[in-house]
Amino acid sequence: WSEAVDMAALRVRRGLSQREYADLLGLDVHTLRNWEQGRNRPDPAAISLMRIFDRSPDMVGEALTEPVV
Repeated sequence: WSEAVDMAALRVRRGLSQREYADLLGLDVHTLRNWEQGRNRPDPAAISLMRIFDRSPDMVGEALTEPVV
């Protein structure tokens, strides 16, 4: 699932720019760009986060913006 085409397709399907998607997931935009262009691969935790986002973007957005108590 970590192939560049899949990651870019997921982002585009949600109508997000690379900057928006990276910010939403707490990533550096250059890291995301490298993943999408196949220069590097995300680690398993990042892949899991993207899978969760694909299924429930609102949940991920809420979880990443709530303060940690």
